[in-house]
Amino acid sequence: MTLIIADSFTDSLAKLTRQEQAAVKQTAFDLQVNPEHPGHSFHRIEKSKDKYFWSVRVNRDIRIIVHKRGDSLLLAYVDHHDDSYKWAEKRRLDIHPRTGAAQIVEIRERVEEVVLHRFAETAAPKPLLLDQESDDVLLDCGVPEDWLDEVRKATEDSLLDICRFLPEEAREAVLNLAVGIRPERRTNAPDADPFGHPDAKRRFWSMNDGAALRRAFQAAEDRLELSLTMGHRESLDSYFSARRSLEDMARDREDRDFSDREALDFAALRDRKVEARKAKRDVGAERKPPERSK
Repeated sequence: MTLIIADSFTDSLAKLTRQEQAAVKQTAFDLQVNPEHPGHSFHRIEKSKDKYFWSVRVNRDIRIIVHKRGDSLLLAYVDHHDDSYKWAEKRRLDIHPRTGAAQIVEIRERVEEVVLHRFAETAAPKPLLLDQESDDVLLDCGVPEDWLDEVRKATEDSLLDICRFLPEEAREAVLNLAVGIRPERRTNAPDADPFGHPDAKRRFWSMNDGAALRRAFQAAEDRLELSLTMGHRESLDSYFSARRSLEDMARDREDRDFSDREALDFAALRDRKVEARKAKRDVGAERKPPERSK
């Protein structure tokens, strides 16, 4: 059985305590060795929109959410019991009809919890940014089918909120589209591996052995250490307001290498990390009290 790890799993793993993380990693290794072992206590998520979502017991409280279908097992999320189930109930794993990339899609109703109330609070509604775009254009952006109408409803105030619900490649393409950069025409090879698509490789790792699984966990920890201090919203605000040029985005892509997902070569962020460590050492050296003469 092929074991696949989603970035939503590694992101949620990082929020647990060290002790809980150790237990989750051991369970992940056990799943890779023997996914059919009865001790894993698989339970189907009955309220999930995706009938292939199951929970796996880690201990009395922690549950891993897996997507089990055919000969693949995908580690999608991990959290305390109730929170893990709530996550699975609001998501499903889809294959995008235009790109063919695997995507974990949030159920569209969730947008009402965050976005739609903004329209009621806005005294003077602003014009829609993408209401004239066709399905074909938005599908070329990688937008899930369920979200086409919501993206067309986006205004300058709500676009960033809506983009939070989209897969990474769709979020980037929609933001580009909003500033006039058209997406390339996309085609889907029917027999292609949905997890082998370049867009899918941004968020999924296929594990062949225990060594690969350990590297994936280490890569996730490195990625967490390299994350910027500013929040995603601030980043997107800057992205959208700057009216970025094609040259700006090309430089960004050079900073990130998605060809080797295990390596996670975030060049620019790695350089910042090195600089931060050097600055910390310099500050420590300045604060070190002088040695007393004997």
